[in-house]
Amino acid sequence: MTLATEISRGARRAIDAGSADIARLRGRMDKGMRRMRRSASRRIQSTNEYVHEHPWMVIAVVAGAAALGGLLAARLVRRDRLLHPPE
Repeated sequence: MTLATEISRGARRAIDAGSADIARLRGRMDKGMRRMRRSASRRIQSTNEYVHEHPWMVIAVVAGAAALGGLLAARLVRRDRLLHPPE
């Protein structure tokens, strides 16, 4: 057996082993994606139910978050103007 033949066979075995590893990895990834989709669907459904059961609570939380975001944005703009006054 020549060196070239041995190298060729070794390369083919490595490729075949790599293909099997890739197939296993793809299977694990597909299974994980299906599990994540089911989990996301359940969470979306439960969130939808909560919003419909407690609409005013959700409005209050969103309003509070928006107010906090506005205060933080105003503070950052003010800080930026203090650090870099217009000329």
